[in-house]
Amino acid sequence: MQTQPQFLDMYRSIARAAIDTMKASLQSTERFHQQQLQIVRGALEQNIKSASELSQARSIDELLSLQSEVVGAQVAQAMDVWRGMYRVLSDSQMTAMSQMQTQVSQASDTVRQAYDLTARATEDAARVAASQVSAAREAVQPERKAPEPQRKTA
Repeated sequence: MQTQPQFLDMYRSIARAAIDTMKASLQSTERFHQQQLQIVRGALEQNIKSASELSQARSIDELLSLQSEVVGAQVAQAMDVWRGMYRVLSDSQMTAMSQMQTQVSQASDTVRQAYDLTARATEDAARVAASQVSAAREAVQPERKAPEPQRKTA
């Protein structure tokens, strides 16, 4: 039967699309977690550095000055964190949209192939049915006899 390989191809196409989507999702999650890990490491390093600097302050003025610098560095680091997260999430969104566009295109092709397959099968079935109807008619109708000669009436 010719339709089985085509349906298997459609199934494989759908399965491949699902696997590609899962792969992209997992890669996006991995990038996001890597970004978070870098953020935590940076925050720990900044915390150690800040604690060291603050512990070396010798006066209130020096302490307030160092604390202002620490706060400024923390605000800058927070902005970098949000910028990095936004970048990772927007890249993930772009990847997902691109993949969705590809999958919609593949789905359209699959639907078109299924429609063509169904149309061909319907045409074949109609031809077979028409030939069977013709054969049945021929079997039911008596054979056409040659026209009988007309009788002469006197």
